[in-house]
Amino acid sequence: MSTEQGAPTWFQRYLLPGFAFKAVVIGGGYATGRELAEFFLPHGPNGGVLAILLAMVMWSGICALTFLFAYSTRSYDYRAFFKKLLGPFWIAFELAYLLFIVLILAVFGAAAGAIGAALFGLPQLAGALALVVSIATVTAFGNAAVEGLFKWVTIFLYAVYAIFAVLALSSFGDAALANFATPTPMGQWWIGG
Repeated sequence: MSTEQGAPTWFQRYLLPGFAFKAVVIGGGYATGRELAEFFLPHGPNGGVLAILLAMVMWSGICALTFLFAYSTRSYDYRAFFKKLLGPFWIAFELAYLLFIVLILAVFGAAAGAIGAALFGLPQLAGALALVVSIATVTAFGNAAVEGLFKWVTIFLYAVYAIFAVLALSSFGDAALANFATPTPMGQWWIGG
């Protein structure tokens, strides 16, 4: 995570940690969109937005506390961080995390297979294998390739969000505003958030 001279770049110091945290939260928790239907949409437009804002505040707080803990304990790499955080239980966490990674990769592989089948008519195995080859290719080129991937995926992700927002608001803006103005039960939106 450093340059040839040993000092981290501005990108590595200030942006990369946030990009990595975003990748974990969005990739591990919100990538499928199912979470929107499960936790935010049942509370109507107003409750859904409040739940999303609450989730944003909570994730931002978790991110800040994580970075503060790493800074205060001087645990700047993965293993040192979890040894400080979990003490002797870090080994149990490692085993559970390994199983979780297998599960997440299986879910992403299934999604890649479904996307390949839906868009290109390929067998589902082809999409899953394309994902595996992509991951292996990027990681084979080391940290610089992974950092570059984080940067460009983040730019692409937020560009897609912006384009989606512009298209949705230009097509359905009046209806969306009308839905926000219509009184709907918000239920326990804070639980969804």
